[in-house]
Amino acid sequence: MPVNTDTVMQKLAYSKNLLENGAIAKAIVQSNDPAALERLQKSKAILKAAEEDARAGRLVEADDKIGQALAMVRSAMPNIQTEDAKHLRQLKSYNSRRDSVLAFLTTYDRVAKEKSLGAHATAISREVKARLAKADGLVTSGDVEQGARELEKAYAVVTSATAQLRQGDTLVRELKFETPKDEYLYEIDRNDSLASVLKMTIAEKKPDPRFLAQIEKLKADADKVRAEAEDQANAGRFDQAIETLGRAAKLLITAIRMSGLFIPG
Repeated sequence: MPVNTDTVMQKLAYSKNLLENGAIAKAIVQSNDPAALERLQKSKAILKAAEEDARAGRLVEADDKIGQALAMVRSAMPNIQTEDAKHLRQLKSYNSRRDSVLAFLTTYDRVAKEKSLGAHATAISREVKARLAKADGLVTSGDVEQGARELEKAYAVVTSATAQLRQGDTLVRELKFETPKDEYLYEIDRNDSLASVLKMTIAEKKPDPRFLAQIEKLKADADKVRAEAEDQANAGRFDQAIETLGRAAKLLITAIRMSGLFIPG
């Protein structure tokens, strides 16, 4: 998906903070490993070049350099202690998911603008950005696991909002699904995310016991529908499987709302 100014500047600010103040940078400094320290300095230099590109409007180049800077930090993994290396692996996973959130948000904002959705779309975009900022703050402070949980909520919100827009051909082209199987795999990932968010929401919100039985039934029904979709996919009927997974997603979204977290869908 194409980059834009907002996306690049968000990634740049996040990456700068990570390399200056984040737990990963601190772990590298504390390790006192020459090779790891050298990679940290190189990553900062690459990020500085990315900032210069961004200011000059060279967004693709800036985005590429941001990726290079983060990859450079990750390359220090073999040179630091095991626990810090685990932290870096978690961060790599977080960054990958974060890129997905930004990509979907960019697409959602663009298509919502084309469809003139106004205040509703603005509210969705604002919520996703707020959750993203909270997740980044947690990661920068060293709590990658909690940050990943918050990021998963942002992912669930933006993918559910995006699904609402997928009525015409415009968004399908934006998402660039090359085959029905690719779209099926995307829907499986979204289903996994919604199930994860439901589990987190139940733990955090502690819904009224009167609703918990209904929530659990919705989850069980969603699991059955998903199993049906997987059978369809195994038989090569990906178009049917996509529609079936959409039904499972609606059940999970209803359960999430009953648990105390509103997401579109």
